[in-house]
Amino acid sequence: MSFVSPELTTPDYFIETIAKVEMKIYPNPTTENITLQISNMETLQKGILQLYTLNGQLLQTRLLSEAEVIVSLAGLAKGTYILKVQINEITEDWKVIKN
Repeated sequence: MSFVSPELTTPDYFIETIAKVEMKIYPNPTTENITLQISNMETLQKGILQLYTLNGQLLQTRLLSEAEVIVSLAGLAKGTYILKVQINEITEDWKVIKN
Protein backbone atom coordinates (compact mmCIF):
# COMPACT_ATOMS: atom_id res chain seq x y z
CA MET A 1 0.00 0.00 0.00
CA SER A 2 1.34 3.40 -0.92
CA PHE A 3 0.43 6.84 0.29
CA VAL A 4 0.57 9.90 -1.95
CA SER A 5 0.50 13.30 -0.35
CA PRO A 6 -2.42 15.47 -1.58
CA GLU A 7 0.00 18.33 -2.18
CA LEU A 8 1.75 16.24 -4.83
CA THR A 9 -1.41 15.33 -6.74
CA THR A 10 -3.16 18.69 -7.01
CA PRO A 11 -5.30 18.54 -10.16
CA ASP A 12 -4.88 21.22 -12.83
CA TYR A 13 -8.64 21.66 -13.22
CA PHE A 14 -11.73 22.33 -11.20
CA ILE A 15 -15.34 21.28 -11.66
CA GLU A 16 -18.18 23.56 -10.61
CA THR A 17 -21.95 23.37 -10.84
CA ILE A 18 -23.82 26.63 -11.35
CA ALA A 19 -27.62 26.62 -11.74
CA LYS A 20 -27.56 22.88 -12.59
CA VAL A 21 -24.96 23.41 -15.32
CA GLU A 22 -21.70 21.56 -14.66
CA MET A 23 -18.44 23.07 -15.92
CA LYS A 24 -14.94 21.68 -16.00
CA ILE A 25 -12.33 24.43 -16.23
CA TYR A 26 -8.75 23.44 -17.13
CA PRO A 27 -5.76 23.67 -17.11
CA ASN A 28 -5.10 25.95 -14.20
CA PRO A 29 -2.37 27.11 -14.09
CA THR A 30 -1.97 27.48 -17.85
CA THR A 31 0.56 28.84 -20.31
CA GLU A 32 -1.83 29.90 -23.07
CA ASN A 33 -5.49 28.68 -23.03
CA ILE A 34 -8.21 27.82 -20.52
CA THR A 35 -10.90 25.37 -21.64
CA LEU A 36 -14.45 25.28 -20.26
CA GLN A 37 -16.36 22.05 -20.87
CA ILE A 38 -20.04 22.53 -20.13
CA SER A 39 -22.40 19.66 -19.33
CA ASN A 40 -26.19 19.92 -19.22
CA MET A 41 -26.28 22.54 -21.98
CA GLU A 42 -30.04 22.02 -22.22
CA THR A 43 -30.47 23.77 -18.84
CA LEU A 44 -28.38 26.75 -19.96
CA GLN A 45 -30.69 29.70 -20.64
CA LYS A 46 -28.06 32.42 -20.50
CA GLY A 47 -24.30 32.09 -20.18
CA ILE A 48 -21.62 34.77 -20.21
CA LEU A 49 -17.89 34.45 -19.57
CA GLN A 50 -15.71 37.44 -18.69
CA LEU A 51 -11.97 37.63 -18.06
CA TYR A 52 -10.61 40.42 -15.83
CA THR A 53 -7.26 41.57 -14.50
CA LEU A 54 -6.91 41.68 -10.72
CA ASN A 55 -7.39 45.46 -11.04
CA GLY A 56 -10.84 44.94 -12.53
CA GLN A 57 -10.02 45.71 -16.17
CA LEU A 58 -12.30 43.70 -18.49
CA LEU A 59 -10.20 41.80 -21.06
CA GLN A 60 -12.73 39.49 -22.74
CA THR A 61 -16.47 38.83 -22.88
CA ARG A 62 -17.91 35.70 -24.50
CA LEU A 63 -21.39 34.24 -24.77
CA LEU A 64 -21.54 30.59 -23.75
CA SER A 65 -23.43 28.78 -26.49
CA GLU A 66 -21.32 25.67 -27.06
CA ALA A 67 -20.35 22.72 -24.89
CA GLU A 68 -16.63 23.60 -25.12
CA VAL A 69 -15.21 27.12 -24.98
CA ILE A 70 -11.51 27.94 -25.28
CA VAL A 71 -10.36 31.18 -23.69
CA SER A 72 -7.05 32.44 -25.03
CA LEU A 73 -4.60 34.08 -22.65
CA ALA A 74 -2.04 34.50 -25.44
CA GLY A 75 -0.52 37.94 -25.39
CA LEU A 76 -1.33 38.46 -21.71
CA ALA A 77 1.41 38.82 -19.12
CA LYS A 78 2.14 36.03 -16.66
CA GLY A 79 0.05 36.46 -13.55
CA THR A 80 -3.36 35.94 -11.99
CA TYR A 81 -6.64 36.78 -13.71
CA ILE A 82 -10.28 36.53 -12.68
CA LEU A 83 -12.60 34.33 -14.74
CA LYS A 84 -16.21 35.33 -14.11
CA VAL A 85 -18.96 33.05 -15.40
CA GLN A 86 -22.67 33.87 -15.28
CA ILE A 87 -25.08 30.98 -15.79
CA ASN A 88 -28.84 31.62 -15.69
CA GLU A 89 -28.50 34.70 -13.42
CA ILE A 90 -25.94 33.13 -11.02
CA THR A 91 -22.35 34.40 -11.17
CA GLU A 92 -19.18 32.71 -9.91
CA ASP A 93 -15.56 33.90 -10.01
CA TRP A 94 -12.33 31.89 -10.19
CA LYS A 95 -8.68 32.84 -10.17
CA VAL A 96 -6.81 31.69 -13.26
CA ILE A 97 -3.02 31.64 -13.26
CA LYS A 98 -0.93 32.15 -16.39
CA ASN A 99 2.64 30.87 -16.14
